[in-house]
Amino acid sequence: MKNILALTLFFLTTSFAFSLPRYATEIGANCSLCHTNPTGGGIRNNYGTTVFSKEDLALKSVQEYLETDFDGEVNDFIFVGADLGTTWKQNNKSEFQDGFGSVKANLYVTAKPNRILNFYSKIDLSGENSHEVFGLLEAENSGVGVFIKIGKFAPDFGLKVSNQTYYTRNGENGKGLDFDSKKIDTGIQFGISPFESVQLLYAFSDGNSRIGNNLLQKGSSKDKAHTIRAEFTKTIRAVNFSFGGTYRQHGYNKAANLFGTFGFWRLVWNGDLTFIESENAFRGLEIASLNEVFFKIKQGLYLSSSYELYDPNHEVKNDKNGAKRFGFGLDFYPFIFTKITAKFRHEKPFDSEQKKTNSLLLGFNFWF
Repeated sequence: MKNILALTLFFLTTSFAFSLPRYATEIGANCSLCHTNPTGGGIRNNYGTTVFSKEDLALKSVQEYLETDFDGEVNDFIFVGADLGTTWKQNNKSEFQDGFGSVKANLYVTAKPNRILNFYSKIDLSGENSHEVFGLLEAENSGVGVFIKIGKFAPDFGLKVSNQTYYTRNGENGKGLDFDSKKIDTGIQFGISPFESVQLLYAFSDGNSRIGNNLLQKGSSKDKAHTIRAEFTKTIRAVNFSFGGTYRQHGYNKAANLFGTFGFWRLVWNGDLTFIESENAFRGLEIASLNEVFFKIKQGLYLSSSYELYDPNHEVKNDKNGAKRFGFGLDFYPFIFTKITAKFRHEKPFDSEQKKTNSLLLGFNFWF
């Protein structure tokens, strides 16, 4: 417990110098401003498609030539959207295969028959069967917003980031928490925003989505998962920031998370830290952290950098699966609904006898 508290204090005091998902922090808003899902991610709403994607992301110089009236609205009740992405990777280790990784390909369809009910579906076209389908009931009165989500959905744990190879998400080559947006659970989620700046979530689910790489088992079929999340978002003058945490328990397994964001001028920082502990693990305390920094050169062009840490067993010094990773690159939005990412990453294992890994990544993302 002392180790956890010390690491928490270290994270909060050293990382804050460098934010929730970067776009929300950049404009000082909640993720639900652009997404139908009140916890963010997935299909964009009318604002996310017609305003933010068209006017705030793509290069201004090409907007007038590629202007479109497309807004994803089939009629007054049905909306469609999509995400498509893949990344070419090349590295200096012969045991790791170069080439394109898995393809992210999601088709979204939502139907809103009345003011409070939304039927949400995400169809995974990549063949990995990470389909989501749930009913969403939302209401607001006197500034207090509430929602209930029932069905199959991805647990809201930590920061939602687009790069699922970060150690705090799925990771790669045996390093990372083995948890990404494709881990779908069945259950019910309750959400309330007692104030505009606060969101509180509780989910009760079957626990099919495991978090952590060190567990002998994810829990018996009788064990259900409980996930609690709290987030505070605020803008003070020209500074946008948010912070919060998540706690998830499933049988023997316990996962705790802290996250924070900070945005000022052209800079945005994202920070994420996760601890995983289990009475039924073959290793000790598992830790993963992420720091991201983005600098907006001009509309449509960003510098990016990242620092990651993965410690699969905090009780063991120089674990062979532990590593630190640094990255820097460019995010380019040449056209509406298009993103191209170029990044260099350097991975340094805890074990000095292991070879360092240098990787070049070129990513392509399309959405509407």
